Amino acid sequence: MFYWIDELIAKIPSRYNGLIRKGLLIAAGIFAYFALWESLGTSKTDTKTETKGWWIFKEETQKTVKVPEEVWKNAQRWMTVWIILVIICLILIVWITINENRYKRYLARFKGEEFVSIKSLGRTFNKTEKWIVHNVGNMIDYDLLKDWYIDYDQLIVFNRSFYPEKIKKKIVECPNCGAVNVAIKGLIKNCDYCGTPLSAITQPQAQNLTKSPGATNGTTLG
Repeated sequence: MFYWIDELIAKIPSRYNGLIRKGLLIAAGIFAYFALWESLGTSKTDTKTETKGWWIFKEETQKTVKVPEEVWKNAQRWMTVWIILVIICLILIVWITINENRYKRYLARFKGEEFVSIKSLGRTFNKTEKWIVHNVGNMIDYDLLKDWYIDYDQLIVFNRSFYPEKIKKKIVECPNCGAVNVAIKGLIKNCDYCGTPLSAITQPQAQNLTKSPGATNGTTLG
């Protein structure tokens, strides 16, 4: 839901986010001023001052007159329009800020990693796999996350520069907690999450990380 807003915001270069927020804030202020101005005309009655006499004999009287129905209804309509525009501007400001902070957290999570599983991202950000795939996909599509790709079969995000030649590395799923780990063939390592000993040799479900992005399971780079 509302994925199209995420996609629209993702297209905006991050360096312009601050400028856009300021512009939206100024626009919201202008719309709020117009809404306040129109609110003065939403009353069904108005006070009219009449002056009689001259100089010290001048006498002022105030009368309440009825405002034409079409006038105050039109003022109400415009006031509603301006208020809606204010709300839209504020929502966009909040949305841009939330997305900017979220993408910063994603980038921090990917920093220094060779691969990151969608499941682990889901646990980190408390989001569904579909939501994570959508957000990471946006970051990749609009160059917010460069040199990465999503393996949709394994639901893992790989760094394109991670193609080991001499060292055989495999993805090993921990039998205890289900976390995805990288294990070097022939060596024992502990799970990064629960500490369970893992071996790339003894794990039949391990898959070679030298697989190309478009290859099917079991295919390695030649």
